[in-house]
This record gives sequence, structure tokens and C-alpha cells, in this order.
Amino acid sequence: MLKQLFFTLIIMTVICQCQDKGLVSPKVKTSSGIVCGKISEDKQTEMFFGVPFAEPPVGELRFQAPKKIQKRQGEIKCTEMPPSAMQNNPAPYECWDMDFQIPPSPISEDCLYLNIWKPAKVAENEKLPVLVWIHGGGFVTGSGTIPLYGGETFAQNQTVYVTINYRVGIFGFLAHRDLAAESPLNTSGNYGILDQIEALKWINENIEKFSGDKNNITIAGQSCGSYSVNALMVSPLAKGLFNKAILQSGGFTSEKPMFTLPYQEAENYGEQFLQKRNLTIEKLRQMPADSVQKLPFYQSVIAIDEKVVPTPKTVFEKGQQNCKTIISGYTETDGCNFDPIENEAQKVKNRLIGFGYENWLIAKLNAETGGKSYLYMFRHLPPDEKRYGVFHSSELGYALGTLKFWHRNFKDEDYVLSKNMNAYWREFVKTGNPNFENAPEIWEEFPRCINFDTKIYMSDFQDEKECEEILQN
Repeated sequence: MLKQLFFTLIIMTVICQCQDKGLVSPKVKTSSGIVCGKISEDKQTEMFFGVPFAEPPVGELRFQAPKKIQKRQGEIKCTEMPPSAMQNNPAPYECWDMDFQIPPSPISEDCLYLNIWKPAKVAENEKLPVLVWIHGGGFVTGSGTIPLYGGETFAQNQTVYVTINYRVGIFGFLAHRDLAAESPLNTSGNYGILDQIEALKWINENIEKFSGDKNNITIAGQSCGSYSVNALMVSPLAKGLFNKAILQSGGFTSEKPMFTLPYQEAENYGEQFLQKRNLTIEKLRQMPADSVQKLPFYQSVIAIDEKVVPTPKTVFEKGQQNCKTIISGYTETDGCNFDPIENEAQKVKNRLIGFGYENWLIAKLNAETGGKSYLYMFRHLPPDEKRYGVFHSSELGYALGTLKFWHRNFKDEDYVLSKNMNAYWREFVKTGNPNFENAPEIWEEFPRCINFDTKIYMSDFQDEKECEEILQN
């Protein structure tokens, strides 16, 4: 009897210790099955990492649109970050140190998972605004598991935050006529974009079970994540899945955008790529994922097929974009990490081509068709930065409230800027208007521009003349 009582006390002690450490698993019934997450050490945030939103895109599902997830039996442990999509091993390059890279492992073709952060305490029946973050990485790298993209700051401020994975590289963007023949839409490529759409469908179906409001979803992304947001804004397949968008340094609404190809060119490249290597789609599906990843595939781009992704400018000019409330902007030396800065004119050119001009044009076209556009330029030089200036991606830690995951010598002014910038983002996600109570500056709509620096201030758009010249030519 005493022995049994002794062991009972031990078990109760362990349970109490787990509760004290915030280790009690929150459980949520979803269309994927029962997902079991974890609670942050301060007990303020519930986190669900590695929630499957589609069937693993492996075997015969390689190079196909994502397949709807089948409900899993039992409980799904969602306490560790899931695999990143197949890509090369992470390494620092140019201005991006390891803080911007995916975790070294796991990396897998089985990658279609999402991660959710939500407040631990939510009033019964309360529905919170939702932000879905789409990572960048040139459509060849990246992951929703990068700590710099974490959502704890949003969750601590009554916002449900989600990051998603999608296929990149050859797995996400190979176009080929044999693949088109398999498709109900008679198209191929854009599998990464279709993954994003499938994730949004899952979120719409399940997010209310995480205290989220399916009628108040904002999509956001940076670099090719912003290109993805642009694609989702015009895709007929994404209609009704979100109602606001944030585009940070990227888009493809101009006449000759980066990271895109006309569909026929993308398909031709895919066919020539396989022919040159004496490969077929069947053989490619039978190869190990690591071997496929090693193939020199250099066209990981959005294919403008008029089915999954129509021509954005046409959609915008007709006022048919999927949402008309947006934030759009870029950094002061965007693009300068790709080309050296020879003079001020080169600096302006670099930040506009592929990035700044695209973000300005999206804001302009959206405003001209009755939408609300909030334009920004991020000007704050990160500490310890001596080479690349206010480089492409340097606003991420500030806007997302994740400076603690970026190992630089930040000062009080950095944390104040991050606090305010994140508050603008949160208020936009909540209401569609970024202006919050006691904001340091009222953010006016396009064509005015807010500038994020040590001081936050409104101004006329600095690059308007150059952008208008590009537009006219």
C-alpha cells in the first residue's frame, strides 16, 4: 500500500512539474486529425508545429497538385518543427547569415506542413484576426520553420499567426506537357503556388478551432513570398480564401518581371531539360529525392498559365484582384546585395528593378481600382551592417517582432522601431487600417509613403519619378 502510494505521489509530482513548465499539450480536432501542440514557457502562447495540410507529395504525387489531406487516426504530435522542403543544405551567402537560413535538418520531400501560434487565453467564441506568412527564398530555398519568421509576438497580441511550407525548386516548379496532360486544368508547374492555395483552404476550414476568424485572414510574404502573395491575389483558385495582403519587396505586375515566365516558355524549358538528360516524368518520379535535387534545374519560376496564375496586370486593371486592402513596400537598398553599388543612380535602379517598382505598381493599380494601398519604405540601417546597407530582408525582424532571433548588436532604437512597425502590421491584420492608438505617425494611403527609420515619418514617395519613367517606357 505504501509502495503504491509512493509511486502515485511521484507520478503526480511529475505531472505538476510538467504543468509548471508549460508542457501540458493543447489538443485541437482538425480535418487532419487531432493535433497536439505545446505551450510556451511563459504560458501565454499555444504552438502547433508540423500540422499536415496535404498528403505527402511523394511517389506518384511528385509533380502533381497537392492532394487533400486524409484524416489521420490517433493523435498527431505537433511539438517540433517539420521538415523544410527539398533544397540544398543551408549556408550563409551575401548579406544573409545563418539567421536567415533554414534549420540544417530535417529537409524532406514530405514537407507540406504548417505551424500555428495562438494566444493561450482567448474568450469563449472570440474570433481573432489571422496572419498567414509565406516565406521567400527565390523559389529554391526557404521554409516556414525559420525562427526569424516566428509568430510569438503576434500571438501575444491577440493574433493567430501561421507559417506554411511549399515545394520549391524542381519539385515545385517543373512544367512539362506530360504533366499538363495529367492535370484536370491541363497545366503544369506552379506546384508551389498550388501548395499555398491548399494551405489556405485548410486554414479556412480549420482556423476557427484555433480561435481564428476565417473571415479575417491576411496573407503576407517577403521576396518570393511577396511574389507568391501577388500570385494569390490574382489566382482564381485562391478567390475567397483571404481578404487582405502584405507584400514586402516583390511582385510581378510589370511588363518584364523577375521570377516568372510565360507558360509556354516554362514548359519548353522543362521538356528540353528532361530530353537533354534522357529522362522522362516516370523516370524522374522513380529517382530518389536527393538525386532529383542535385539536377541543375534553373527555372524555378511562376509560370503565367492563365489558369493557376493569370497575367497580374490584366487582373488588376480590371479590378478583379482577390483582395483590395494591401500594404506594399521595400527597403532602401533593396537589390543591392545582388549588384554592387557604384553610385546613387545605381542604388535607385537596384532597389526598383524586381522589387521597389513592382511594389509601387501593385499599390498604384490597386488604388486606381478602388482599393486601399499603404506604401512604405524601410530605411533603417541594421546594426553592424557595413557592406549591404538596408538590404533585401532587413525589415523582417522589425516587422515580425523577431529581433531576438537575429544576432546583431541591437540598441533601444531598434527595439522601439520594431515595436511600432509590428504594431502597424498587427493593426492592419486586425482592421485593414494600420493606424493604431498613439501611433508615432498616421500612415496615409497611397500615393503617400511612410518611412521606417529611427524616426517614422510620412512623405511623398521618393522614387515616384523613376517609377513613372519605368512605367512609361
